[in-house]
Amino acid sequence: MRRLRELGVLAVAVALWGCDAGVPTAPAAPGVQESDGPLVALKRTPVVEGSVATPLWFGRLGRTAVSWVGPAGGTLEVAGVRLTIPAGALWRPRLIAMRVPRSEVVQVTLLPHGLRFARSAELSFGLEGTEAEGDPELAASLVGVYFLVPIKDDTVIPNEIVPTRVVPGHVVLTIDHFSGYTPAGG
Repeated sequence: MRRLRELGVLAVAVALWGCDAGVPTAPAAPGVQESDGPLVALKRTPVVEGSVATPLWFGRLGRTAVSWVGPAGGTLEVAGVRLTIPAGALWRPRLIAMRVPRSEVVQVTLLPHGLRFARSAELSFGLEGTEAEGDPELAASLVGVYFLVPIKDDTVIPNEIVPTRVVPGHVVLTIDHFSGYTPAGG
């Protein structure tokens, strides 16, 4: 119960610290593109229990990782999603949170919303347990999408498409600020 209360206090602190005019603003990462329209978000593969296929859920609301990250950089990982913030990306320690919601769509929300980096960070989504696992063609077609409008069903309206590379078992996005992200395809 105490741990739950501590996480609640951290979540409120992250929400209150939000955007900060003192945070260095980096130029848009090279390769950022505008999108022509909606894309289809990557979905998790249903887990078969007996004869009924059910989506893979992460607890009641999802999974969240919270940590202080400062000028030396750091890494957070939760539910197959890894955020790597390099040294020099932040000019002072910040309370960072990443939440993977309870959803069949592969997505993450990073807080505090709008936080910008002096150096780009990497956001890696594991492909294990998704439609792209074992499908190299689908994996190679994925792009990283930054979104503001919540994902409805599996359709995402991209705010922008961020630089993306596929490495064995992962799709890696290069990001310069915090928001919502998902791997998606046309």
